[in-house]
Amino acid sequence: MVGVDLSPESLRRASRIAGRTSTDIEFIEANVYDAREAVEGDFDVVYTSLGVLCWLPDVSAWARVVASLLKHGDHFLIRDDHPMFMTIDDDVSDGLRITQP
Repeated sequence: MVGVDLSPESLRRASRIAGRTSTDIEFIEANVYDAREAVEGDFDVVYTSLGVLCWLPDVSAWARVVASLLKHGDHFLIRDDHPMFMTIDDDVSDGLRITQP
């Protein structure tokens, strides 16, 4: 398993979590657009997490990188939310309210 992120602090935190769970993960600091050059091999699954899409200035280039990391015919999994979701108050007892800019 390989994790790629451009944030050294995010990678440090992820490494600590992996260590606590005895999970063998290689963490690589790189911009997602440079992932193909930074990572060796092809993968059965490529996964992206929350908040990826809204930060990408070139979604087409990013999609080409994702495709280049996959073994032929394997799987891409994306989990994301709309940025509007982050503006809504967590307390829904009175209904949904936008409380953040």
